[in-house]
Amino acid sequence: MLEIQVQKTLRGQSLYLSDISGTYLSGGDRLGAVLAAREALPKNLANPERPYVEEAEFNKPNVFNSP
Repeated sequence: MLEIQVQKTLRGQSLYLSDISGTYLSGGDRLGAVLAAREALPKNLANPERPYVEEAEFNKPNVFNSP
């Protein structure tokens, strides 16, 4: 039960960080966008310490393609 709540909380945090990444990108802060997106993603997909959220992965290519 506790582990489920922890995973839900981490997922919410990852979604929030993904949103922050998009906000940074919209404001022209590419470095901030990359750093926020990176924090939102698990460090190791084979043994993730947090749930994977697609939204954070989506922001990474946008950082490199924006003007």
